[in-house]
Parts: sequence; C-alpha cells; structure tokens
Amino acid sequence: MTVLPALTEPRVSGSRRSAGSAWVVLSLSVVALIGYAFAVPDTQSILFAVVAVACVASLMMAPRFNRPNTRLPWRLLAVTAVLFLVGAVLRASLADAAGHLTSLWPDAFTLGGYACIGSALVMFLRHRRGHGDAGSRSDAVVVGVGAILLAWSFLVVPTLGADGAGTALRVVSSLYPPIDALLLFVVAQIAFTDVSRAPAFWLLLLCMVAIFTGDIAYAVDIARIAHPPIMLRDGPFLIAYGAMAATALHPSMVVLTVPQPARVRALVRGRLVTVAAAVVAPVLVILVNPPGAGLRDRVVLAVGISLLFGAVLQRSVRAVNQHAKSEAFLAVQATHDALTGLPNRTKLSERTAADLHDARGSGHAVGVFFIDIDRFKVLNDTWGHGAGDELLVAVGTRLRAVVRDDDCVARAGGDEFAIVCRIQQATEEPTAIADRLFSAFADPFRLSVGDMVLTPSIGIAVAEGDAGYTAERLIRDADIAMYRAKDAGRNRWSLFTTAMHDAVAERLSIEQDLRRAMEAGTISLHYQPIVELAHENLGGFEALARMEIDGRRVPPDVFIPVAEETGLILPLGRWVLREAVRQLGLWRNQYSDLHPDLYMSVNVSARQLRDPELIPMVRAEIAKHGVPPHALRLEITESVLMDDAEAAMLVLQQLRDIGVHLYVDDFGTGYSSLGYLKRFPVSTVKIDRSFVSGLGADTDDQEIVRAVVAMAQALSLTVVAEGVETLVQRDCLRAMGCTSAQGWHYGKPLPAAEAVAAFIAPTPEERAKSPILARQLAGGKRTA
Repeated sequence: MTVLPALTEPRVSGSRRSAGSAWVVLSLSVVALIGYAFAVPDTQSILFAVVAVACVASLMMAPRFNRPNTRLPWRLLAVTAVLFLVGAVLRASLADAAGHLTSLWPDAFTLGGYACIGSALVMFLRHRRGHGDAGSRSDAVVVGVGAILLAWSFLVVPTLGADGAGTALRVVSSLYPPIDALLLFVVAQIAFTDVSRAPAFWLLLLCMVAIFTGDIAYAVDIARIAHPPIMLRDGPFLIAYGAMAATALHPSMVVLTVPQPARVRALVRGRLVTVAAAVVAPVLVILVNPPGAGLRDRVVLAVGISLLFGAVLQRSVRAVNQHAKSEAFLAVQATHDALTGLPNRTKLSERTAADLHDARGSGHAVGVFFIDIDRFKVLNDTWGHGAGDELLVAVGTRLRAVVRDDDCVARAGGDEFAIVCRIQQATEEPTAIADRLFSAFADPFRLSVGDMVLTPSIGIAVAEGDAGYTAERLIRDADIAMYRAKDAGRNRWSLFTTAMHDAVAERLSIEQDLRRAMEAGTISLHYQPIVELAHENLGGFEALARMEIDGRRVPPDVFIPVAEETGLILPLGRWVLREAVRQLGLWRNQYSDLHPDLYMSVNVSARQLRDPELIPMVRAEIAKHGVPPHALRLEITESVLMDDAEAAMLVLQQLRDIGVHLYVDDFGTGYSSLGYLKRFPVSTVKIDRSFVSGLGADTDDQEIVRAVVAMAQALSLTVVAEGVETLVQRDCLRAMGCTSAQGWHYGKPLPAAEAVAAFIAPTPEERAKSPILARQLAGGKRTA
C-alpha cells in the first residue's frame, strides 16, 4: 500500500466512557430486538418508542461530548430519528384492522426523515472525500444504477400494480425503493473512499444496512410479493436506531466530518464483488424477463442497463487513463529529479550517449561539465535541509538560464549538477562555457533564510564522437576533473587530462592495497626517538604507521591521505593507538630504571577526533597497559582544530581531563594563530620540518622558528622540532630554547625490537656508532 501526501490524520477526541456508551447503546438495541420478538403488540410499540427516544437523546447529547468540527449532520440525524418515530407512530395509529393505511401523513414524516438522513450522508461524504476520488464515485454509480434496476423490477412495478390501495398510496409507496437506491449510491461512495475507517464508520454503515433491510421487507409486504412477519419489518429499524446512536456516541465520530489522509489501495475483494454483482444482477433480470414485464418495464430496464454499461465504460476508460498517467509519471520519476524537476543521472547518461552517437563524423565534440557547490554541507548544517533544497532548486533554475536551449542540465545527485552540450570546436571553447556557468553564481541566491553567496567547482571533460568514448567514461572524467578543481582550492574549473585518471586509478589501487594490508596484518608501527635538547636524553617516541604489501613498502604520505579520504583511517587509527599504548606500557615496565618518564606520541586525524569511541578507548587502553595518562601524547594538526572548533574543543578538553598531553603538529604550515593556542588545551607545538631544514642557511626560516619558540615560551608551552638532520640545526634550536627534537640526526623510525637496541637499551656496538647516544646513555644510565 502506498500512502500519498495528504492532510494530517485527525486526532480522535472523547473518552473511554463515551466509547463504552456507544457499545452499550448498540447492545441494548440488540436486547430490545430480542424482546421485541416475544412481546405482545402493544408492548412492542412501547419498546420501539423507548429505543427511538433513547436514540434521539443520544444524538442530541453526543456532539457536546465529542465536539466534532461541525454539528449540522448530527442534528440532521437527530431530526431523522424524530421523523421516523413520528411516522411509525402515525402508521400504527392510522392503520385499519387489516393493517392497511389510507392516509399519507405517515409517509410525509418518513420521507422527510429520508431527506434529512440523505443530507447528513452527503455531508459526511464531502468531508470524508477531502481529496476527491473519481474511482469510488464511478463504482458507486454502478452500484446505484444496478440497485435502481433491481428495485424497479422487483419492488416498484409490483407496488404500482398492487391491489387494495389507492393510487396515491401506491405511488408514494413505490418511491421508497428508488430512494434507498439513491442513498445506497451515497453510502457506496463513503464505503469505497480509500481513507481510514474508524469504528464510527462501521456503525454508520450498520445503521444504513439495517434501514435498507427494513425498507425491503416493507416494500415486499406492500407489493404483495410476500408477508414478512412484523419482527422482520420493524426489527431492522431497532438496530438502525441503536447503530445511529452508537455512531454519535463513539469518540471516533469526529473523523466523519474531518478531511482525512487519502490512501491508494488495490481494489479489495468486497468492493470488486459488490460492483460485479451490481453489473451482473440487472443483466440477469432482463434475460430472465420476469412475468408481467411490459413494454414500459423493458424500456426502463434498457435505459437503466445502458446507463449501467455507460458507467462501467467510463470507469474502464478512467482506469486506462489513470494507468497511462501513472506510467508516464513513473517514467518521468525514473529519469528526473523529484526536487528540481531536472533530468537525473540516468537521463544524463542517456543524453550523453545520444550526443556522442550524433557527434560521430559531424565535426563537433560533446562536453560534460560537472558542477559541485562549494561548502554546501555547511549551509545544510547551519540553515537546515529546507534551505538546502531551496538552494538546489535555485541553482538548477540559474543553470538553465545560462545554457542554450538544446543543452541538457541535470542533477547528478546531492549538490552536484551536470551539463551536457555539443561543442563546435572551431568556434567555441569549453572554458568559455565554464565562464558562463560561473556567471550563474555571480549574484547572491535569495533564500527564505537570507541571501547566500556561493561558488562552484567545475570539472570539464570533452570528447569527439569518433574518439570511442562512452557516456559513463565521459561523465566519470568530468567528475574526476571536478574533484581536482576542489582539491586545488574550489571556485575554479579543471579540464580533464589522462594524468588525472591515472592518479585516481593509483589512489584506488592504494585503497585496495590498504584494505588487504589491514586484513593481512602487514601494517606495522615504527618508532622515531624524540630527544630532549638540553642534555640529549631520550624523552619518548613518535609512533608512525608503516605499510607493506606484496613485499613492497608504501610510504605513509601515500596511504595515509587515502585512508583519511575513504574512512579507513578510523580502524587504522584505532589499531595504531592501541598498539602504541601497548608498546609503551611494555617498555615502561621493562626499562623503568633506564627511562622512567618514557612517553609515546600518536597522530590523531580529524575523523578520529569525531569518533565517539576515541575517549572510551583512550581510557581503556591506558588502564589496561598501566600507562600514566601524561605519558600518552596525541598530535593534532592545525586544520583539525579550525575546521570544527567547537567540536574539537569538547573532545580535546575531555582528553586533557584524562591527563593526556596534546600536541599541535606541523605548526607554522596552517593558521599558526596565537588565539587558538590560548583557546585550546594544548601543551606542545611541533615545528614543521620545512622550517627546520632552513636553519643555518635561510634567515627567514630562522626568524620563523625563533618567533614560534618565543611565542610557545610566553604561553608556557614546550616545543618539539621535526626533521632535525644536522648538527647546525640542532645547535640553532638549542640556542633558541627549543625543548625537544626528532629527526634522522638522532635516528630514523625503527620497528620495536630495533628501537630498543638502538635507543632504549643500546648495545656497546650501537653506542659506538652514535656519540650522542653514547653520552645520552653512558654506562646504561640516564644522564641528568
């Protein structure tokens, strides 16, 4: 079942007490029916009147309790009950000894009651069919016409020809079956309308079925077809009164006058059977040709059956048209974006393929321009998806306005758009088209939340029809070029080259290699020493991930960016952190006499900082391996701090509360802001190797390093210099007051066992190779 967008489901008011009252009243009417069967005639009249009066009272009071949005139809039902009761009393009072009537007064009141109940039903239908339902109306017409034909053949004609009554009485009596058929037409529409069906709906349906049953019994008696017992003639009206009162008393009665959510359902079996019976039964009647049917009757039946088949034909035509519209709608939905109305990626591929086919031998090329809205996620997160949707629609409209009529503008997905166009190579350049696309973003976008200034990143791929390009390849190349434009700084275009594809292919290969290495366990940690410059004592290590696949080593500056881009940095970073803490705990336990204050530095990426497992994992690992919190140092780059400052501040403060020390890595290459150093709970800055390498040779680098050290000292921060490779660099850093250093001058990153032999507990042979280590660990003891 598919639910279409519609009005909100109405909330049913009322109490359990009022719902219980409805079922009590209905049960009492059933009890009254049983009593009616065994009561003497005079008692029967009294019992009938009591039930009717109770129904009227319930109909008058119930709207005050349940408070429907309109009370008019319920007042009409109350008037209906009163008129039916008056008609029944007059019929019993004015009938002769044989039970025949000679007065029209009872019928005057009863017919007035039918007018009131018909009006109430029409009101219920108008409210219930808030969205319109042509199918239910057509089916109801079939049922109504079929009922009229049956009523004419079996009830109206016999009533008009009945003996023992005046012409006026016979004519008036013959009106009841057609009136019931009209009411059935309305009731069928209410029943066929595909909306929610509350208990009040079923109670109302029970009331009408009981009225139809009683009317048929009376019509059969008046037409002298048979003489049903009084129980079969009056009994259904007792149930009708009870069901009418229960409908009003039940709290769900409010839904009968409130527009409700429309639902599209397949035709249910009961509806199909009802409509089929309404079609087949009249046909059988005219085929059987009941005795006494004259020319008039044949004409009425022929006209009725013509109307019946006309209604069926109309229903069939409407069904076929709806099916065709649905197929057309689904076809559009399959190839167009629901939000912007632009072609989607499927249609984009079809159009690109068609243009490539048409370009063969024509001398023109096909260009695909892939457009991504810069920093669209920030807009969505700040102003909500509603504003984001507004913007996407506005962008689509502007792009359509700046391209040619025969160009195809599509929404490729998310905040990405694509344009396919034919390029006349002799007169038109792809870059000129890109400039027109940039012009679509020149003016601010006026949204409900305010004006937005946006920029695009555009990737361009061009192919001649004879170049053997497929649509998928051309779109892919434009997508690759777009990402190159974003990587280059956004708000620019990039023209695809084969080198871009090679780079993407290489990155994909690295990703696969990384996945295999993680599964095979060929990711390892190497440890580079961090030396205290004052006395060149070993302070700690930085844990660095190393990857080996199929016997070849992949540099970290190659696989780490891929891990960050693909999200593999999360499982990789968790493993690195656990392994580094484990190794630190082992070393501190084994070599506490040599290095009681040994620490471990571990890099943490932006994605790891957003990982909800980070804080619990840090707590668990340092507790598991007996590592003091201050012995764990986590390194975060400047960009991580600034991209989402509030979130970073929260996580870093929690780490600081644990006791972990925080480093700012690669300081000087990013924001290098004194403000954020004061704001964030960091303890150390690491000067990037690009500045350290110029010490002793580049005055500018020397002044930058001097300024960083001075600033750190002013903020009571320690400084670690990376990439120290010469004695000159070491001496410059020591003279400036730099705290610690790491680099190949002290040792390259080594596996754990080699790091122990080289730096933690070196053999005499290792000490002889390095005078610094010899001084640092003279006699196996840590120097002061």
